[in-house]
Amino acid sequence: MLLVGESPDFATSGGTAVFRLVDGGVRFDLNLDQANLKKLKLDAKLLKAANQIVSDRADNSVTQK
Repeated sequence: MLLVGESPDFATSGGTAVFRLVDGGVRFDLNLDQANLKKLKLDAKLLKAANQIVSDRADNSVTQK
């Protein structure tokens, strides 16, 4: 199940994706830990388009565009 929300801390508190307003446009953040936990396979194009990728794993630390 893909959990999507819009609160600022949704991706860091257990959600998989969160939509946010950035520079007048809608962007999204992804939580890789939650996606992996739910056995979701996220396409590389989706990861590239994400504004921020959140993960607690050392090799997948938080990245932001």
